[in-house]
Amino acid sequence: MTGAKANCTAKLGGAFQAWDGYIQGRNLELQENERIVQAWRTGHFSAQEPDSRVEITLRADGDATEVTLLHTGLPAHGMRYLQGWVDFYFSPMATYFSRD
Repeated sequence: MTGAKANCTAKLGGAFQAWDGYIQGRNLELQENERIVQAWRTGHFSAQEPDSRVEITLRADGDATEVTLLHTGLPAHGMRYLQGWVDFYFSPMATYFSRD
């Protein structure tokens, strides 16, 4: 969907990575079909910067699913990821899911 490799496990505490390891972290909370919370960081985080937190909530809406993403705990340079979510995830997802 995004055009880049990603690896993830469906286990609590399990690791994930995306974009050839540029993004990495671990699963903090998993509620099947409802919510995913992950510790998240990129290669631009310094060793002294703690992981940020990504919370994805899924809500059934008829035949569709509403996806809400909340990304918190970012370091000072973290606003750069706002456009990255749009360019590399939300826009490709919209294209992917709008296909017949």
